[in-house]
Amino acid sequence: LAYKLSILLPPWYDETLWFNVILRAFFLPFDAGSFGLLYLLGRRLLDPIGALRVAWSYALLLVPLEIFLGWFDVLPLFFMLLALYATLLGRAHLSALSMGIGFMTKVFPLLVLPLAWRRLRSAQRVPFTLLLSGSILLLAFPFVLINPQYFLASLRVNFERSSWESIWALLEGYPGFGQVAYLPSRFEVDMAAWQVHPSSLPWPGITLAFVFLFLFLYTRRFDWQGDGQGVVFTGLTLNLVLLWSRGFSPQFIGYLFPFILLGLPPGRGLAYSFLFSFLFFAEWPVSVFLSWDPGFVSLWIVGRTLLLIVLSLDYLFILWPPQGRVWVALQRWSFPATTALLLLAGLGGSAYGLQVYSRLRLDVEPLKPVIETLRDERLERSTVVVAPNSVYRRLYPYVRDGVDFYVLPVLESKFLHDSYPQLEVSLARRPTLWWIYDASRWEGDEGSRIDAWLSQRACRASASWYENTYAARYVTEIAPAVAAQQAEFGEGIRLAAFGVAPNVVSPGQGLCVSLRWRASQSIEEDYTVFVHLVGPQGLVAQNDQPPVGGFRPTSSWTATEEILDYHGLIIPPDAPLGRYELRAGLYAASGERLPMIDEKGQAHGDYVVLGQVEVSG
Repeated sequence: LAYKLSILLPPWYDETLWFNVILRAFFLPFDAGSFGLLYLLGRRLLDPIGALRVAWSYALLLVPLEIFLGWFDVLPLFFMLLALYATLLGRAHLSALSMGIGFMTKVFPLLVLPLAWRRLRSAQRVPFTLLLSGSILLLAFPFVLINPQYFLASLRVNFERSSWESIWALLEGYPGFGQVAYLPSRFEVDMAAWQVHPSSLPWPGITLAFVFLFLFLYTRRFDWQGDGQGVVFTGLTLNLVLLWSRGFSPQFIGYLFPFILLGLPPGRGLAYSFLFSFLFFAEWPVSVFLSWDPGFVSLWIVGRTLLLIVLSLDYLFILWPPQGRVWVALQRWSFPATTALLLLAGLGGSAYGLQVYSRLRLDVEPLKPVIETLRDERLERSTVVVAPNSVYRRLYPYVRDGVDFYVLPVLESKFLHDSYPQLEVSLARRPTLWWIYDASRWEGDEGSRIDAWLSQRACRASASWYENTYAARYVTEIAPAVAAQQAEFGEGIRLAAFGVAPNVVSPGQGLCVSLRWRASQSIEEDYTVFVHLVGPQGLVAQNDQPPVGGFRPTSSWTATEEILDYHGLIIPPDAPLGRYELRAGLYAASGERLPMIDEKGQAHGDYVVLGQVEVSG
C-alpha cells in the first residue's frame, strides 16, 4: 500500500523518499503507542514520576529512533508491550489477540505467552488458546489460500537460515552480516533453504539445552502474580531467546530496553541502556563503514553476548535473590566488572576501528601512491602545496607529521597573484615540494599555470593524474647550468651547459639536473628529454619529460633561443651505495633517440654523460 501511494507522487532525487515517508507515517502510531504503553506499564509497576522517567528515558534513547527509521520492528514491539500490559491487567482476550496479531509480524510478541499462561485461571486457558491460535490462523489464511508454498517457505527460512552476527556465527567462522537470497531469486520457493555459509554446530543439542534451561527456570517458584516479577521473567525469556538465536540483527536490541527500564533500578537500567546503545551503533552503522572488518565485528559480538548474559543474571537475582557469599558477590560485581571490561574494550575497539577506517579509505583514495610516498620516513621533509582545501582534507589524516602544508583556497587568477610570494618561501623551506590540485573543482587552467611557474623554478621529478587530481613532485635545490658542454644532437639541438646538485645523495633523496639547450634552427617535432642515472646493475633512476615540464616543447623553440630545463630525479630508498653515471639525451614520440653529431657531422652515440653521482649512506 505504501508503495502504491508513493508512486502517485513525482519522485524526489532519492526515489525511495516518498515510500519511506508514507511507510514511517504508518508506523508512527505504533511507535507512539509503545511510548504510551511504557508509561502505563510504569504506572502499574512504579509511581507516576517513575512511569514518566521510564517513558522519557526510552524516548530519548537514539536507538528506538534509528529502529523506527530503518526497520519495521515498531510493529512487533507495540504488540509485545500491549500483550504484556493486557496480561498484567488480567485481560486474557486482549492479551491473546495482541500476541496472535504480533506473531504474524515477528515471533517476539509470543514471548509474553509463558507469563500469560501462568497468570491465567484454569477456566481461561482454553478460550485463551483458541483465541490466540484462531487469530494467527485467521491472519495466515489468506496467504495460505493464495499460495501455500510461499507461506510455508516464509516459515521454513527462519529454521534453515545460516547464523549471522551472533556468538554462534563466530563459532561457525562467519563474522559477517545477515544475508538472504538475492532479490531476483526470492520468488523461488527452494531459495528458502539458501544459506550464506553451512551450519557446523549441533543445533538440535543447543536447542534442547536452552529448552531444558527455560523449563528449569519456568518450573521454579516465585510470585507469578507480581507485576514486577512478571515483567522481569518476560525480559529473561527474551534474553534466552536472543542468546539461543542463530542470528542477531541490530534492531533486536530495541526489544530489550522496555524490560531493562521497567525491571531494573533506575541507575542500572540507564547504564545497561547506554551500553546496549553503544553496541547497537557499533553494529550499525559503524561496522558498515568498516566493511564488516572481522576483528571489529567479533569484538562487539562477544561484548553484546557477555552483556546479555550479565543482564540475564541480574534478572535471575531479582526473581530468586542469591543465597551464599559467592552468589551475593556475583550479584554485586558482575555488572560493574562487565561495564569496566566493555568500556576498556570500547576504547581499544574505537582505536582499532579508526585504524581500519583509515586503511579502508586509503585503499580507495586515488592519491594513495602519493600518500605512501609522503609517509616514507626518508621523504618526510616535504612541503605540500594543495588546492582546494578538500585535497588537504584527503591528505592530512595520513601525512600529518614532518610535512608543511600550504593551502591555496581558490584557484583564480586574481587570488593566485598574491600566492606566489608564499610559493617562493615554500620552495626554499624543504628539499622536496609537491603541487597537488583537484581539477574537477575548478574551471580554467590556473592549476596548470602554477605547474608551469614551478617548473621554471624547481626540478620536477614526477607528474601524474590520479583520476581528477594532479600531483607533481619537485626537487627544490636548483643546480645552476654553468658547466660548459658542447654536445650536438640531431635537428640542430645543442646542450650548451648543465648543472647537477647535489653530487652526493642518500637513498630516498632528490637530485636536480639543470640543462641549457640551444637550437640552431626551428624544430618541427616534439622531443622528450631523458635524464638517466645508470649503475653496474642498470637503470637506477630516471626523469623523462618534455622540456620545462612540457611547457616549452621543442616545436616551440626558435633559432638561437636558449631554454633552461630542470629535471629532478628521486633516488630509490633501496638503491645500492656507490657511484653512478648520469646521462642525458632526447627521443622522439616513436621512442627513437636523437643521435649525437661529431665535428664531422657523423652520428656517434645517443646520449651525453654529464658526470658521476655518488649515492652514500
